[in-house]
Amino acid sequence: MTRTERKEERRQYRLLVKQSQEPKPPIEIRWWLLWHTPLKEHLANLYKSIKPYLTVKMALCFGFSWVLVDGSPYLMVIFGNIYHIGWLTSLGLAIEAVLWFPLSAEKPFVVIPLGVWFYKVLFRKTIDKRKLIK
Repeated sequence: MTRTERKEERRQYRLLVKQSQEPKPPIEIRWWLLWHTPLKEHLANLYKSIKPYLTVKMALCFGFSWVLVDGSPYLMVIFGNIYHIGWLTSLGLAIEAVLWFPLSAEKPFVVIPLGVWFYKVLFRKTIDKRKLIK
């Protein structure tokens, strides 16, 4: 058997195998892939916009605003009970009831904006320097 005959035999064998194979099923559309790429881009853009605030100074401001928002009702209840001020105790308990409610959105609507405001007020010079550098 010569070399050309062997090549021809291999070619014939490949054709037979190819014809005997079942047709491939159509390509599935993976819906999660359609959302995957835009989500990645959105998360990257979100990270770029949040990155200047991911500092120790911002954590300090966020902690301060958290203590201020969540701690002030406790102080109202304590001082209301000590000095027998009924409306102060009632107000503190009402605010605590709202904050302890499971669906209360006080973190994104009160604590975070207050922390950002503290950050901008306390560290204004640092923010201005960053804008000048860019």
